Amino acid sequence: MKSYIVVGAGILGASTAYHLAKAGANVTIVDRQQIGQATDAAAGIVCPWLSQRR
Repeated sequence: MKSYIVVGAGILGASTAYHLAKAGANVTIVDRQQIGQATDAAAGIVCPWLSQRR
């Protein structure tokens, strides 16, 4: 079984950890705040740029 450390417990980190664990991995989540808090990063801003076609 592979082990992973996910840094950040926002929506992206929690989702990543969930899917890794569902696939059978051993997952540890590390965050400076409580799990499920709002993000300090711009992940929500970056995602719309990925879906635009030019």
